[in-house]
Amino acid sequence: MEPYGTVIFCDDIRFERQGTISLVGCYGGDLILPNGFPSVLPKLCLFIQIRMPIETDSSSQLVIRVFAPGDPDKPLFEQVAPPLPNATAMPPDTGDGDPDIQKVIGMSYPIIISPFPVQRAGNVKVRVMLGGKTIKVGALKISQATPQQMVSLFSPTF
Repeated sequence: MEPYGTVIFCDDIRFERQGTISLVGCYGGDLILPNGFPSVLPKLCLFIQIRMPIETDSSSQLVIRVFAPGDPDKPLFEQVAPPLPNATAMPPDTGDGDPDIQKVIGMSYPIIISPFPVQRAGNVKVRVMLGGKTIKVGALKISQATPQQMVSLFSPTF
């Protein structure tokens, strides 16, 4: 199994008292800005999940990088993640021996970037570096609203 990841882009991440996390205002594949560029989002949140084999070397450093549209060489955000757990398998071992369940190390990283400047249209890219490999976790396309989209944004729907 190769390491892989996913990211959900949203407006806010809330940490609930029950130990759960609420993702508020989740985006699909793109974000359309009505006022064009440059622009500043008050906040852009990312909920990143990484999965890797339980055999992954726990000394491997994991680095999360977020690139703004049009700036592929300089990350807007970079964070070294805490050390990998030692073979913390997901899902937990239930003892049922089900061969269809693959044990993996699973980690989640909620990231809040505030403010989030957007200089031009393009893709916000999320990359994770792990042991010399780049994992393409996801991207969010940011574009300017067309005149037709502006009409639909401000037209009542019944």
